[in-house]
Amino acid sequence: MKYVSAADRDAAEAELARHARSFNSTSLHRIGQHILAHLDPDGPEPRDEPEHAPAAGELRLWDRRDGRLGLEGYLEPEHRAAFRSLIDQLAAPQPTTDAIPDERTTPQRNADALLEICGLARAANTAPPPPENPRI
Repeated sequence: MKYVSAADRDAAEAELARHARSFNSTSLHRIGQHILAHLDPDGPEPRDEPEHAPAAGELRLWDRRDGRLGLEGYLEPEHRAAFRSLIDQLAAPQPTTDAIPDERTTPQRNADALLEICGLARAANTAPPPPENPRI
């Protein structure tokens, strides 16, 4: 907002104060947004910030009460094939030497494959070293 006259500012403040007696905070916020849109229809000026590369996806991690690590997220389509091919290759069922079938479920094999990828990255020195005092 480049310029709002003192009279317009005072009128907007008075209008919000008048509505504050009758509306809850959410409704009052909406009224303020309408007033702002009227006073500054073009909206805020764009920032001159460099554009960041788009994220490859999202991965949320959280500590579960039982001590396990929870994971949830997604990868953008262009990363899907590379990730899936690695996981699928490392998560393939591996019968024991006695020809006993692999009894792990697919999700268990996927988790093992992800941990194997982490181990390979550490061994290749492409990952940062583990913290000396890991969070518990």
